[in-house]
Amino acid sequence: VAVILFGTNDAQAIETGGRILDFGSDAWKAAYARRIDDLVGLLRGRGAVVYWVGLPRMKRERFDARMTLINDVVSARMAALGVPYIDTTPLTSDAEGRYAAYPADEAGRRRLMRANDGIHMSTAGYMRLGEAVSQRLIRDIGLEPAAPARAR
Repeated sequence: VAVILFGTNDAQAIETGGRILDFGSDAWKAAYARRIDDLVGLLRGRGAVVYWVGLPRMKRERFDARMTLINDVVSARMAALGVPYIDTTPLTSDAEGRYAAYPADEAGRRRLMRANDGIHMSTAGYMRLGEAVSQRLIRDIGLEPAAPARAR
């Protein structure tokens, strides 16, 4: 299994074939999509089942918009390739969908999930993302947790 999470440094121009493609342009999106397809193809060619983890919500709105564009390209490619895509924005957002350093968990508890830079996760944040990945893997391979034994 290959679990992929990267892209925060990808919000920049791409050089290909002697041309510079501006970030976010249609040509950039097409080139980025080809790179994604090539990586997935390489991993699958080695027998890996691929899972792609989307980028989390970011603190600075302008940077978040750039990461959203990357997530949009990646999620579209994962759908086309039949690769599970794990959306992390709900896990890193508040009830209104905005960046949250202290998002509530399923029980309503708030814990610091982000580093001060508003980009990286805290240990608790990485654990939260990891839990989402592990739940998806468990579901996909059919290993639901065993029900507790009943007293006789």
